[in-house]
Amino acid sequence: MRKRYTSGQAAKLLGVHKKTLFYWEKTGKIKPRRDNLMNYRYFTYDDLKGMKNLKTKRGRKNESSCLL
Repeated sequence: MRKRYTSGQAAKLLGVHKKTLFYWEKTGKIKPRRDNLMNYRYFTYDDLKGMKNLKTKRGRKNESSCLL
């Protein structure tokens, strides 16, 4: 079984606030898996890799807007 990361764990590993993950979910950028028993959101390592790319794109967008 693959390791599961909670929203808090994933946010900490990515260096973003947990609310950022909820925003990405709300806007359709990510789709967390759900624990069937407790209905908790969780992410896999592959999910984290994809979210790291989102974070990088977001950072680049902010950097370019600062240059204007």
